[in-house]
Amino acid sequence: MAIDKSKERQECRELRKEGESLRHIARLVGVAKSSVSRWVKDIELTEEQNKNLYKKRYKNLRKKEKKEKKEKQIGHNVWSSTRRNARREMQRIGREKFLNENKEYAFGCALFWAEGSKDRNSTILTNTDGDMIVFFIKFLRKYFAVPNEKITLKLQYYDNEDLTVGEILDYWCKMLDVNLENFGKPTNRNKYYSNKKIKYPYGILAIQVNDTNITQQLYGSIKEMIKCKTDKWLF
Repeated sequence: MAIDKSKERQECRELRKEGESLRHIARLVGVAKSSVSRWVKDIELTEEQNKNLYKKRYKNLRKKEKKEKKEKQIGHNVWSSTRRNARREMQRIGREKFLNENKEYAFGCALFWAEGSKDRNSTILTNTDGDMIVFFIKFLRKYFAVPNEKITLKLQYYDNEDLTVGEILDYWCKMLDVNLENFGKPTNRNKYYSNKKIKYPYGILAIQVNDTNITQQLYGSIKEMIKCKTDKWLF
């Protein structure tokens, strides 16, 4: 048996004549928006009513955007706090690691403190000294179990009559026990360097390991070494 909706239909028509939106009418009366649209399709709104509906839609849209922005900010703050706490925990582990390891570990931390880039999530050290680069890679492998596939190397080189860029890359591969796959695209530094005398025949090499845990443990170890109690390097 068909349900009599004449009362709801009449109520919807009255609200539409007052200039209410289809969505608002459906919510007030408790019927589907499609039903409201069918029942009031012959009712034309005045220019003033259309302007008012536009203003309401714009106001509601702005309200929705502000709400979404606020929720997004709250979510970002929660995420940031969670990540910051995770970095703090890694620094705590790094402090303990420094107390339990040997002088070689302490030297590696000091080397990173002096020569490393202070990034939040990456351990980066740049130098021209092959022995220093070799020591630091061995340090990362020994104390943080860093595999070759996590090591990224970036070479900056100068044009050299005695060495090609291929020979320079081969030199570093053999010295560091890595493959060409570990290298990014080499950068020619000659456009920044006017002196014809090649100061660094094997270029400048940067080691990079993208691992927040390792980086933050190193920071924690350094802070324990210098008895730093601040939130330094937590970012």
